Amino acid sequence: MKDDLTGSAIAAIFSPRSVAVIGASSNPTKLGGRPVAFLKDYGFKGEIYPVNAGQAEVQGLVSYKDVRDIPGPVDQAVIVVPSQHVEEALRGCAEKGVKVAQVLSSGFAEADEAGRARQDRLMEIVRETGIRITGPNALGSVSPPDRFCATFSTAFQGMHPPAGNVAVVTQSGAFGSCTYVMIARRGLGLSRIVATGNEADVATAEVISYLADDPETRVICAAVESCRDGDGLRAALRKAAAAGKPVIFMKVGASELGAKAAATHTGALAGNDKVFDTVIREGGAWRARSIEEMVDLAYVFAVGPAPQGPRAAIVSLSGGIGVMMADSAEGSGLELPPQSDDLRARVHDILDFAEGSNPLDVTAQVAVRQQTLPVIYDTLLASGEYDAIMLYLANSGMSPTAFAPHLGYVLEVRAKHPDKVIGVITPAHPEVQKALEAAGVLVFEDPSRLVRALGAAGSLAGLRAAAPGVASDAGTAPRADLSQPLTEARAKRLLADAGLPVPTEAECGDAEAAARAADGIGYPVAMKVLSPDIAHKTEVGGIALDLKDAEAVRAAFTRITDSARRLAPDARIDGVIVAPMAGEGAEIILGLHNDPVFGPMILAGAGGVMAEMLGDVSFASVPVSREAAERMVAPGEGWTRLLDAWRGRPARDRAALVEAICRLSDFAVANADQVDGVEMNPILVRSEGAAVLDALIVPRSA
Repeated sequence: MKDDLTGSAIAAIFSPRSVAVIGASSNPTKLGGRPVAFLKDYGFKGEIYPVNAGQAEVQGLVSYKDVRDIPGPVDQAVIVVPSQHVEEALRGCAEKGVKVAQVLSSGFAEADEAGRARQDRLMEIVRETGIRITGPNALGSVSPPDRFCATFSTAFQGMHPPAGNVAVVTQSGAFGSCTYVMIARRGLGLSRIVATGNEADVATAEVISYLADDPETRVICAAVESCRDGDGLRAALRKAAAAGKPVIFMKVGASELGAKAAATHTGALAGNDKVFDTVIREGGAWRARSIEEMVDLAYVFAVGPAPQGPRAAIVSLSGGIGVMMADSAEGSGLELPPQSDDLRARVHDILDFAEGSNPLDVTAQVAVRQQTLPVIYDTLLASGEYDAIMLYLANSGMSPTAFAPHLGYVLEVRAKHPDKVIGVITPAHPEVQKALEAAGVLVFEDPSRLVRALGAAGSLAGLRAAAPGVASDAGTAPRADLSQPLTEARAKRLLADAGLPVPTEAECGDAEAAARAADGIGYPVAMKVLSPDIAHKTEVGGIALDLKDAEAVRAAFTRITDSARRLAPDARIDGVIVAPMAGEGAEIILGLHNDPVFGPMILAGAGGVMAEMLGDVSFASVPVSREAAERMVAPGEGWTRLLDAWRGRPARDRAALVEAICRLSDFAVANADQVDGVEMNPILVRSEGAAVLDALIVPRSA
């Protein structure tokens, strides 16, 4: 029943049968006047009830002193009164039985502590009565299919976005307004629009979940400054992925300065950006880095068929443009496989002066044999070697008359290949653009923008397909006993019990015990200070390597313990750990990070003493499936190159690292309530196998 009520409230944000505007003004240019003016101008067919205690009529409509005086039911209220009066207005809405109130007023948690207290009192009303709210500090909502426009955004002065299939949900009103206009200028129609402000109650994740079921929406664009409900966002993204609806996500506050600004603006912390990036990707969504990228990607999915894969063919009237497009494809996610020998022969039979393979340069000479173009297009797509085709047609699209033959060729190929992505690059006359888009053909002026958009679209298709399989069941790791001091040695034993590859070591309280242990282990050995209070041993001179005999071990014991006592005088020194020298391999950091929003995350990256400086790590949400672990360490850019073969050095054992990630995930699940973090730095990944050389477990504070 609760889910039904929630769905009903979110639906009322976009499709109410009646709306009250509390703080309505007779002046259509004022904040309280714009929602009334926009609703009337847009042609909303439901009931509009202005609420203004001092006026009997507002913009030609009967006005009421109080929302409780309205004779009929009210689905939604738009509150535009000074912050000190919002609490009273919201309580009146609750007593009236309003489903959802959009609080457009500012002066709450984004402002100061007094504002935060006012926001907390609004949430007390929400909890007491069950009414839902967007905001405060929100911008309102728009639903073109319902001719509904409840906002004070000046973007809608004179702009009536047509109904379409792209939805936009943002926290920031100004960000949202810019996005709405850019989407409309791109020629796309909109299904639902909402700016949620401070998100004291209704958050972006809940709206995405609603839009995943919304028949009017095909593409979801979302932008946030912060997130409080990590699990809610995960669930919403995966729901949209399962529904086949691409989510294009933006998060501002990626930089340290940006994160501080976001906290000031919304009254919430921005969180770890790499973790956020991981959660978006795991949810089958794409993280855009600019509004232009977001709009271009939304355009690809809104106009044409969804890409079935990353392979694309380029056919160009210009060799230089084709090369530029190939350059743009580098790192975009788009693949440009060369034609097979058989396909190349068939293309050459059709047009013997065509140059190259992919890009295919048909040269300006094709003007005398234009009738071969649709045959080439069809041959490339029918080969099964490509999922998309990009056609550079120079400036021909500027004239409908000049473009008419090309239009016929493109439409002919579209009819034969309805499931393939076809993109045309030309500055298009509106008539030309409309005809191509009506057939599901993409139109771009800038070749590189089309390449990047298709690369992102192909990557997003892969992320959506993988999203449902990200999580896995918990493993069988034992419950850790944290009652004893968590020295390195103790931490390693607990991790070894969970299946992590920990080598045989000895804990020694004096120099003679260390020498005897080294004799038993076999030389050379390594020694490290043993202390529950020292996390970074190199900083206190607490490590000695490649010790070749008992005399060297005794000397190292004295040197290590004396140095640790001098540089960490408050630390308890229990002796040393003696371990075999690990040998050659890639030093990787593997750990467990408990994010305040998204919970436990496994991280892996470049390790050793450079780990913190480089900061090159990958994350995955706990529990981590084996498939997700394999994606973390798959060959590519960044730290995973440490695992590659290089200049005669053998490749490192990726399978051993994958297994270690899975075992650490199991440990994290089994001890979620008592372990806050784990660090293994380094875990040495050899050509065969791996070894945990150092370990730290951080218990969860009570």
